Amino acid sequence: EDIDNTKQNYTIGNSSRNYLNSNNSYKNFSQFIIKLLDRGVINKKNKRKVLILRDEKSISKYKPRNKNTRMILNLQDLKKSAKDYEVVYLENLNIIEQIELFYNISHVISISGAGLVNIIYSQENTFVFELRPKYYGIHWNYFEDIAKERMLNYRSVICDSTQTSDITLT
Repeated sequence: EDIDNTKQNYTIGNSSRNYLNSNNSYKNFSQFIIKLLDRGVINKKNKRKVLILRDEKSISKYKPRNKNTRMILNLQDLKKSAKDYEVVYLENLNIIEQIELFYNISHVISISGAGLVNIIYSQENTFVFELRPKYYGIHWNYFEDIAKERMLNYRSVICDSTQTSDITLT
């Protein structure tokens, strides 16, 4: 979607790195968000508490179950505990809807995965709870690094896991 009639390309990030980690990258994201707001592409809305889940139907349709497809084994327990949270499936949202969602959340719970990168669009002091398989250890800090730069309240929740990366909250 063309958000700028001048067809200008936006360069965001440091291409020599595997993930965003420079102050300039995050400043550019902040400017990008301001442009989206100013142009009415995204809007400020009431803050939401969101539980990001994976749509099992979509996973089985587009991708076979493998060790990289993480699911929550005791999902009903989580939904019961997070009853004040709205369930959202990111695969059902386009990029603009995802940006607007994450801009307008106060709390997010999500299993570790690419969709959580969207916290880069979250406002300062947003609470982020990443559900991580216990074998990730200390070497998987991508989301924590983003949260620190964006001044979010980040917590990793280490969960029991299976060989297929499925997790169980304990």
